[in-house]
Amino acid sequence: MDSRVARISEQQYRSMMRPDHDQDNMLCVINEADASEWYALVCGMDDPYVGGEFLFKAKLGEDFPMKPPTIGSLTPNGMFVPDGHSICLSIGQFHSNVDRSTHGREYAVGWRPTLGVHGFLRATTFGVMVDWENRSRLSGIRIIDYDKHSREDVRKMSANSSSYNRKHYAEIMATFDRFVEEHPDRLAVKTLAASRAQL
Repeated sequence: MDSRVARISEQQYRSMMRPDHDQDNMLCVINEADASEWYALVCGMDDPYVGGEFLFKAKLGEDFPMKPPTIGSLTPNGMFVPDGHSICLSIGQFHSNVDRSTHGREYAVGWRPTLGVHGFLRATTFGVMVDWENRSRLSGIRIIDYDKHSREDVRKMSANSSSYNRKHYAEIMATFDRFVEEHPDRLAVKTLAASRAQL
C-alpha cells in the first residue's frame, strides 16, 4: 500500500474519532493491517431495517483522495448485492469524473475529496438505504432490482444481519466488538445497543 494513502487514511480516521465528529448510526473501523481498508457498520435505521447491522467495506486506491474509494456491501439488505464488489452510485468510482458544473442537479453528485472516507461511507450507505419508498428510481452496478424483495423480506434480513455478519465476517465483527468496548460513550455505540434491544 502507498504510504501516502496510509497516512491520509489514518489522519482521516483520527479526525473522525474526535468527539465533535461523533455520528449516531454508523460505526467505522480501519483495518489495522491495511489502512486502505475501512469497514462501516450501519445500524439504528427505520423500517424495514429496524434492528439491522449492515456491514460495508471501503477500499482506498493509490490515487485517493483525488479519486473515491470503492465501496461494497457485505450484509444482505435488499438494496445492494452483498458480495463486497464495487457498488455503482453517483458519488462513487464510476462517477468520479462528473462535470463539476452539474453539481446540485439531481443524480449528479460526483466525488469530492473534501468528503473524506467517513463522509463517503455515510453518503453512500444512508443516502440510499434510508429511502425505502423511493428505491424504484435506483439502478446501477451491484444494486438489486427494487421489486425483488418485499418490505417483509428486508425485515427478515435485518433481523438476521448480526448473526450473518458474525458467521461470515467474524474477524471484522471482533474489531467492531473491541471498538464498542473501548468507546462506550460514542453515539453510534449507544445506537447499536438500542438497535439490538429492538430484536
